[in-house]
Amino acid sequence: MDKKYYFIEQNYLKKKIFEMASSSLSFLATLGKPAPIAIKETPSVIILTGQPGCGKSHLCSKLPVDKFKIDRQDGTGMDFRTYIHHLNTNIFTLKKSKHIVIDRCNHLKRQRELLVNAAHHHGWRVIIVSFEIPDDVRIQRMQQRLKTKEPHPSIKTQQNLEDSYNNFLKTFEPFNADEWWDTISFIISDDISLEKTVEKLTSY
Repeated sequence: MDKKYYFIEQNYLKKKIFEMASSSLSFLATLGKPAPIAIKETPSVIILTGQPGCGKSHLCSKLPVDKFKIDRQDGTGMDFRTYIHHLNTNIFTLKKSKHIVIDRCNHLKRQRELLVNAAHHHGWRVIIVSFEIPDDVRIQRMQQRLKTKEPHPSIKTQQNLEDSYNNFLKTFEPFNADEWWDTISFIISDDISLEKTVEKLTSY
């Protein structure tokens, strides 16, 4: 049998076995695949994905700073290629004493793939947190953010808000939990699942 095909077939069987076992468990937030090594033993790179206003920064604000390092592209002036270089040079090379959270939209599958590959290259385990929040809720949150003293770095005016909303609405590629075998994924669709995800991440 072709070795490459055999490897894919084995991963497929392992995945299906895990899915059948997981169906009998009541972990509300966990909708993904297990890492080969227990995630508790190794700090992870946590990649957030979701459109503006979905709650990514809100999630980050709930994570304890002694266990999580938040890294953001917004406000740095870096394009994605430069940001990947920054991660490879300055972040993924850090001692694995804290989880690293990548707080950006990561709206394209190719972007998520590059981030996962870079993290794996440096020996990190990967967790994907995908936000699936209704559009009306996101718009309301974005409007509220405009009224705060510290608006989002990339959304400071009503025109910024409208442009951002329309751009991501056209280009966003929703995360599929089957994108990678050796990642754990969480789906956040409301406040309850957000709190469950924070609780789970903090327990690692």
